[in-house]
Amino acid sequence: MMLKKLLPLFMVVLLLSFSYAIPALPASTPVNNALSYIGSCNDDAYTRFISDLGGPIGVVIVLIVLIIALSFMIGSVTNNQNFVIFYKDELFHLLVSVIMLVSIFSVFYFTCVVSTGFLGETLKNLGEQGPNKCFTGTETPQLVARCYTADIERVARNAFRASVTSSIREEMDSTFTIGIFNPFTGGIVTPIGAYKRTASAQLDMIANTFLSPVLTSIIIQRIFLQFSTDIVAFIIPVALFLRFLPPTRQMGNLFLALALGIYVIVPTIYAVNSAMDSVISSNFTCQSLTVEKGGLPVSIVNDSVMGDCDSPNSFWVIARLIPYAYFLPNFTLAIFITFMSAINKALKVIT
Repeated sequence: MMLKKLLPLFMVVLLLSFSYAIPALPASTPVNNALSYIGSCNDDAYTRFISDLGGPIGVVIVLIVLIIALSFMIGSVTNNQNFVIFYKDELFHLLVSVIMLVSIFSVFYFTCVVSTGFLGETLKNLGEQGPNKCFTGTETPQLVARCYTADIERVARNAFRASVTSSIREEMDSTFTIGIFNPFTGGIVTPIGAYKRTASAQLDMIANTFLSPVLTSIIIQRIFLQFSTDIVAFIIPVALFLRFLPPTRQMGNLFLALALGIYVIVPTIYAVNSAMDSVISSNFTCQSLTVEKGGLPVSIVNDSVMGDCDSPNSFWVIARLIPYAYFLPNFTLAIFITFMSAINKALKVIT
């Protein structure tokens, strides 16, 4: 009786899940910031993401319903209670899975609006200052994260290229010599650029010890952020099917938690870091790092080898890149694992 009472509710939720496969209409022209944030999330997170998921999820649900119906028919014809119990149990879990999917889609949309609103309020007064060109007021966290990582990679590539080029040039200049030759007494050859080998060694050390691993780390992060949305589109249908099978139900819960973490937590952290970097770059510039020397302000960034604040491989640039290459991915990984563990435990309680 309880199962029959739940059947109408199940059909309503099932139809609601299929409605996500219908593309949303383009957002109208925003009249304020709030509507702009909602419109951007409607266009990106809803239209492009959930519409892509609607087809695979629909196929998985239809397949599960057919298996459940076949189990019910076999159990009814043969009076085998094992099939009947399987039918009732899996129908209930399918209802729970569909409700969970609808909830996850709601979380996707809600976090998109909140994150986009945060970025808009944080960056709206910065103008063209700082590396905030990735956000104009309508981009989602996923787009901001990918754009910002690509911009940081460009800075790292320029720094690495400048260091290697300068190192080779200094090494070549260090071989410059001046010679004086007398046909009666002989001659002498004196190198006048040997000191430049020290500068070449410094540049080579910076390039190989710091910039090369930094660039590698940033490239890996950029590649991960680029395919994270695509891989989530495969993870969610697989998670739904795994939840249908009793032995793999917990694995399905883990996959749902993985999808939430990849699509929500990771891009949001990177987008927030983009906002922080923009604010710092706009209010705390390289030129402001000075000390008093002889009554005059002297920049502490200037270096005879690495250059000043305008140099593409200055110490200011390297100091900006190192946290992004090492601290940010480890910080994101720690939050991501904690989030996945919490969501997985919560799904275990629910199911």
